[in-house]
Amino acid sequence: MAQGALDYGPRYEWVKELGSGAFGTAQLMRDRANGELVAIKYIALRDVDHNVERELLNHRKLSGHPNIVQFKEAFVTTTHLGIAMEFAGGGDLFDYVVTAKRGRLDEHEARFYFQQLVRGVAWCHSKVVSHRDIKLENTLLEGHGTPPRAKICDFGYSK
Repeated sequence: MAQGALDYGPRYEWVKELGSGAFGTAQLMRDRANGELVAIKYIALRDVDHNVERELLNHRKLSGHPNIVQFKEAFVTTTHLGIAMEFAGGGDLFDYVVTAKRGRLDEHEARFYFQQLVRGVAWCHSKVVSHRDIKLENTLLEGHGTPPRAKICDFGYSK
């Protein structure tokens, strides 16, 4: 979905496309009110089903933990459901590992990220949500901080 192919409404300004797939498309947007960058997942209304509804409800329920990508809001345009969430500008953990020295992390760094994933999963379970798709590609890194904080995303398979 290219810029201009969707009415983003008065609140958000388009910055760039983050990616697309079977689910729809993810766009990097700027909140006009405060300048904050957010990631918005757009799903065509014809594709919204009980799985999308469950994803939305579970993501909203899980916000508030530092190792979960924060849910911001959901809204409907004339053609799409938009799910606005925190933008973690550091990419995903898979790309981070692949581009690391020798294509792997040392034990200390691997433990650092694993502990964060465990804390995020424990939070999910404390809220009676099972992610069901934990993988490096569904773990985003904050764009700031050294080392960056890991955040679990994509609750499309959650129950």
